[in-house]
Amino acid sequence: MKINSEQQTMSDKCVMVLAVLCVLSVCLSGAQAQDIPVTTKQAILKAQDSRDAAALSEFFKDPSAGVRERAALAAASVQDVVHITPLIMLLDDTAPEVREGAALALGQMTAVVDSTQRRGISDQLVKRLAAEQDEFVSMRIAEALGKVGDAASLSALLQRAGQGNPTSIEWEIALSVGRYAYRGIKDRNAAGY
Repeated sequence: MKINSEQQTMSDKCVMVLAVLCVLSVCLSGAQAQDIPVTTKQAILKAQDSRDAAALSEFFKDPSAGVRERAALAAASVQDVVHITPLIMLLDDTAPEVREGAALALGQMTAVVDSTQRRGISDQLVKRLAAEQDEFVSMRIAEALGKVGDAASLSALLQRAGQGNPTSIEWEIALSVGRYAYRGIKDRNAAGY
């Protein structure tokens, strides 16, 4: 059976959607373990479902790390550029699960940002990756860079590769180099990937 280009494009989209759903389910498992009041969970879901960026933004300031994480994950779904600045601020949160959610959400912004916003997100993700100590947050940042990063951030990501990172981070860097290439961003130093 021969697959035409339209079927291949649809297949690629399905694979991408499944990958995003898997990532979200893994990230949500951490948030579900937190003790978050049901009414707060419902309010976040309502803001997400109605794509109410202003209401969702209020949860980024909540004292509970679980609430901030859930809000960041909801922002990944909403993909509104008004969330860029608060999500960048969450990259410096004391709770690793919040930083992980913020990185995921910033990576999901790829279809809605302009070149200036992409540059700002890339700069902040690169900066956070250099300082990040948590393996899972580093993986999520590398993933986000592959989705939303620009050419300069690819160079920075390649500099991070092979510097004694855990294998999981190296794998994520390799996947992200592929994501860059898929988006037409290439670097001759990436030939090893």
